[in-house]
Amino acid sequence: MPTTLRQAWRALWRARAATLAAILCLALGVGATTTVLAVADVVLLRPIAARDLDRLVVLRLDLPPLDLFDTNLGPPGAEEALARRDVFETGAAYAEREYNLTADEREPARVRVAQTLGPYFALLDAGAARGRLYAPDASRDPARHQTAVLGHAFWRRHFGGDPSVVGRTVRLNGRAYEIVGVADAALRHPRGADLFVPYAVDSTFANSRGRLVMTPIARVRAGVPPERVDAALRAVADGWAAASGNAPNGPDGRPTNRLRAVPLAKWLAGELRPVTRLLLAAVALVLLVACANVACL
Repeated sequence: MPTTLRQAWRALWRARAATLAAILCLALGVGATTTVLAVADVVLLRPIAARDLDRLVVLRLDLPPLDLFDTNLGPPGAEEALARRDVFETGAAYAEREYNLTADEREPARVRVAQTLGPYFALLDAGAARGRLYAPDASRDPARHQTAVLGHAFWRRHFGGDPSVVGRTVRLNGRAYEIVGVADAALRHPRGADLFVPYAVDSTFANSRGRLVMTPIARVRAGVPPERVDAALRAVADGWAAASGNAPNGPDGRPTNRLRAVPLAKWLAGELRPVTRLLLAAVALVLLVACANVACL
């Protein structure tokens, strides 16, 4: 051991109490910082495991005349907005509902179901841990409306990770659904979803414009600036106003409806964003105090 290191070790050993206090201060400061940074990474930077997260946006609707803001879209409106291929590379939508689930001899359970429309799994780069995922066009095929994919956590929790669950039938609100697969653990959106089923495009679909239940997600084409996305969505909203016989703007000059694109990561963070930032500031202060204590020691 070099002489300098031996001298440093002897000095630290002579002041064992101060050395231990310094180590504890730094351990607490660094440990708290690492924990909060990990939380911030999940909440603010990488809320879902999907490629090109910076190009994923969620579409939100404002209806000022009705005092409705930041709301979902009707299923036909979601499809029309996502069809703007001049600005969007691809897109899908989902609606969340709660169902009563019964399966085999298990106790009935209240579950959260995500009804998806379009290439939802491909958009979020989700794969199947068991079986397969239903195709994007399953919504338009009546023969495949009654298929279901289990969320990975729900599969573990409710079915004990049983691989033979694929191919079985469960009942959601009394209707039979065939389990075709189990999503991999990387699919964490929407939060808390237990099962995924196709959103049925049937004879009632065209008349469901007023059912504001759909959350559309789109991947913006590479190189397309936000201004072009806003202009395309403004054109879609103006088309809706014209189709309903309304002017694009009301008497007060405000748009009768407004369609907005919000970065998906920002939207998912939601109310947690300011709280997480506050935690980051607090933990930075804790680390600063720890360093100051060590300097004093």
